Amino acid sequence: MVEDSSGLLRGLLSHLGFSPRTFSEVILVLETGRGAHVQPLGVKLKGSSLWARVFKSTRLHEHLRPSLRGSLNITYDPRAFFEPVIHGRLLSLEIRESPLGPYLASCDAVIFVEIAEVKEERAFSSVFFKPLGLIIEREHPLAPNRAFPALVEALVHLTRIRHHARACDVQPVEDLAKKVRACVETVRHATEESAYLDMASEILSEAERWVYLVRSIASLPEKGVYTLVVRLGKDMEIRVGALGKAKLMAGYHLYTGSALGKGPLGLKGRLIRHLSRIKKVFWHIDYLLREQEAYVETLIVAESQFKKECEVNKALMEELGAVPSVLGFGSSDCRSGCPAHLLYAGLSRPVEAIERVYQRLGLKPILIEVGRWR
Repeated sequence: MVEDSSGLLRGLLSHLGFSPRTFSEVILVLETGRGAHVQPLGVKLKGSSLWARVFKSTRLHEHLRPSLRGSLNITYDPRAFFEPVIHGRLLSLEIRESPLGPYLASCDAVIFVEIAEVKEERAFSSVFFKPLGLIIEREHPLAPNRAFPALVEALVHLTRIRHHARACDVQPVEDLAKKVRACVETVRHATEESAYLDMASEILSEAERWVYLVRSIASLPEKGVYTLVVRLGKDMEIRVGALGKAKLMAGYHLYTGSALGKGPLGLKGRLIRHLSRIKKVFWHIDYLLREQEAYVETLIVAESQFKKECEVNKALMEELGAVPSVLGFGSSDCRSGCPAHLLYAGLSRPVEAIERVYQRLGLKPILIEVGRWR
């Protein structure tokens, strides 16, 4: 291993392809104190440092602070890029520990780094990584193929789609989805490998689903009440913050809430957040929706200038016979005596019955079919 010697390391980094003018795509493995955070990251060479731009809307931004250590990993394994973007974590690749920080076991080369500086800009922060050491695992790296860079580019566009989706910006989402389609076509023409083709199809599917959802949600009112129709594919036990362990039965669960603010605190922002797979866990419902077997099948929404969630919630219990999924779930700040704001409605699809409840309460329900999206 080559350890810190700025002139030698800079020369080796240039030899590995890092440039002050072009982003190099690597896998960041950062020790956060709560485990390793893993994600693709574009970096440039800036003096004796490696520089990256991290948007404030990302999970990574929450972890950033000077002195954190980790690694920038060079790899041609598409799973290292695909899994953190699509699933929020690595599923099939190993992270190893070293005295200088965690790194990807299967990488071709690893640069151990320490965050030297975090400079906040307008929508992002500039992050400067100080190189601490370097290991080259593969003496003769594999020749790149056409499918790999196209897949990485599609993932870059997908992360930007998620960024614009949070603000319900329809046009940028549509434009970026077109770029994803072009990248996926390149993958399909470049390879017959099923792993590449399956990943490309899943990326395209999510991009197109965001186009549909952002178009649908953008037309909704700013304030209102909503019910998420959540389907669980199997019985499960999960940990829900201060509630602790919670047992949930397979079938349909109904989560009702209100959103009366603006922007991220309004109805559109709240629904986009619920549908985002990768986010900071905060609400009780976040713990459930991060599970692979739990997904929002339908959104039912109605305009309202007042908090109607408890009224709707109680009516769902009375008219559908729905029962609390877990006592206290989603109702820790409820002042109307609701036992929970997540209700179990059984195995049969309850959408029409929920519509009737909304109508009886004088609300005009709007349906958005989401379908299985995990």
